[in-house]
Amino acid sequence: MSTPARRGRPPKLSRDQVVEAARDLVLAEGYDAVTVRRLAAELGVSSFAVHAHMRSKDELFDDVVTELIDARHTPVRNARSWQLALFQYALVIWETLLEHPTVVDVVQRRVTAPESVLPDLERIALLGERAGMSPSALAEVYETVWTFVLGYAATVHARAGLDELALRSARAEGIADDHPHAADLVLALAEQERVAAFPRRLRALIDALAARP
Repeated sequence: MSTPARRGRPPKLSRDQVVEAARDLVLAEGYDAVTVRRLAAELGVSSFAVHAHMRSKDELFDDVVTELIDARHTPVRNARSWQLALFQYALVIWETLLEHPTVVDVVQRRVTAPESVLPDLERIALLGERAGMSPSALAEVYETVWTFVLGYAATVHARAGLDELALRSARAEGIADDHPHAADLVLALAEQERVAAFPRRLRALIDALAARP
């Protein structure tokens, strides 16, 4: 009678490994690919082992987003106005989303900010208070800018590979007789460089919001 083979010790697992595996899945396949079962399969461990290092899926995604932002993050602590601080903060988020298309969906689903960006938000709020802005007024500005950044990034990625110049030019030609002014606008839109224009448009948006009474 043969002796059953002894099982070796299960591989030792760390939270950093779980976060790294989640990050790789997010970047390769998106938000919905990250499940406990899938992480366990990728790491070669049991689902129980993954659960031991994963208090919640939301917290895990916070760690993933934090890691991506920290890779390029420049604190806004030296900014002297809330406008500049918010611009610098939003620009970092934009650059992260531009580099990682699948992260747009992850960030859109998150309601609260990751721990790593709280010092930046604190600085923005402090500068806003010093400028006489109420929390509700600053929140409206922040939400507007945040929605702009997410929508802009989503549009860039959704239209990647499309020949917008050809599509818009053909559209303008087709409507020129009946809607000449709209055709001129469509042609002008065809000539826009969306990615390169982002910093300028972001700054214009923040300046316009700051100028409101």
